[in-house]
Amino acid sequence: MGISKKFTDDPWAETHSPIWKVLDAITWSVSGALPGSREMELRKFQGSLGTSVRFAKSIRKLDLSQAFGYTRGFYEYDIRDDGTVNTPEQYKSTTELGYNVTDKLALSLSVALTQGVNFQGTARGSESSAISVDYTFTDHVSSSLGVSTDRGTMLPDGESNRVRLFDAEVAQAFFDIVIGI
Repeated sequence: MGISKKFTDDPWAETHSPIWKVLDAITWSVSGALPGSREMELRKFQGSLGTSVRFAKSIRKLDLSQAFGYTRGFYEYDIRDDGTVNTPEQYKSTTELGYNVTDKLALSLSVALTQGVNFQGTARGSESSAISVDYTFTDHVSSSLGVSTDRGTMLPDGESNRVRLFDAEVAQAFFDIVIGI
């Protein structure tokens, strides 16, 4: 059962589809993280909490989704030992495109744009992208093999931003195994 509102004053009401009939899924999630690397210790990171909403649509073998999220990080200090100001607030927009080759094999592309705001109120942007081959072994086990990039968008002039979907200088290969409960 969904939430609906009838637009009786709208003469085109019969032609409009409610968003939950157009989309295959609307997902809300809550996430958290704890420090687990030397880099996080240097940043004096204590943990984070986040939330996001994701809209998804499948058209034959093509899957498309758009997600919007907010994450709040918690730090012991506003400024790291090296003078870098930590960024506790992040707003993220992620677009994903997938092509299902078979029931178990898929090709995926993901692009995320993030706007972070540090403790001094200064905003900075970053982008990440990934392309992968994904395989589902069972309903609870899957894996991915791919390459990703993650970098800031600020150009050397300090005033302009540029998004590069792929940058070989910062590309990293990855292999993931996901086990669901």
